[in-house]
Amino acid sequence: MPSRFTSGGVVTRYESMNGIQFLRAMACVLLLVLAAVSCRPDESESEAAASSTAARVRGRQDSPAAVARRLNACFAIRDYAGIASLVVEEQRAATIEMLRSVSKVLEADASLRRTAEEYYGVPYYATWSLASMADNLGVFSSQITLINQKHRGAEATVTLQEADYVPLVHARFELRGDRWLYRPEPVPPSLPAELRGLASALAEIEQEVRTGSPFEQYAQAFFDKAVPKIRQVVVAGTRWESMAAGATAE
Repeated sequence: MPSRFTSGGVVTRYESMNGIQFLRAMACVLLLVLAAVSCRPDESESEAAASSTAARVRGRQDSPAAVARRLNACFAIRDYAGIASLVVEEQRAATIEMLRSVSKVLEADASLRRTAEEYYGVPYYATWSLASMADNLGVFSSQITLINQKHRGAEATVTLQEADYVPLVHARFELRGDRWLYRPEPVPPSLPAELRGLASALAEIEQEVRTGSPFEQYAQAFFDKAVPKIRQVVVAGTRWESMAAGATAE
């Protein structure tokens, strides 16, 4: 699968930025890692094309598009059993573990932002936010628009847009028996654990805020605790993509 970002020089590229810019840049890199393991980017669809075909796909109840809608609805309420029933067996456990780990990061981030706003009286965008992660999860993104679905025998793709982002992405489905099931991209083996480590770091920073940490120390805590975790997430994602690319080339 082609990467949607370049991993080389991640650290040095942002060293000249100020603190908040650096943190936001690292957050963007993290989002790109998650996007790369969610769905395949659709390089052929332009933003204009997305706008002109933004009507939701009206498929049959058992169509790939309908399954995509159910997957999205299940993740919105964290119904992991419902998601598992709609994912191919060989990717099921890894996908659920990945989604649980992403949820932990989103919850920890939201809780930290609420606490920081309460204690420091500043809006979240003046500090730190990983909220955009919720719209970089392919079919599981919080806001999706289904553009079309294409069948090829027992395989199908559903093209969708995450929020108002481009490029569009493809979600792959396979007909197993009489049911369409989602086939997600393989999850890097170490990525869920690294995401859980990031969630723990955010929770630790929140606890420091609650115990009276000054704002400057709160900001510094991201460099000391969150940024190393984000780097580990990036490494896990890029290393896996490099290995997968090598295996494909062979």
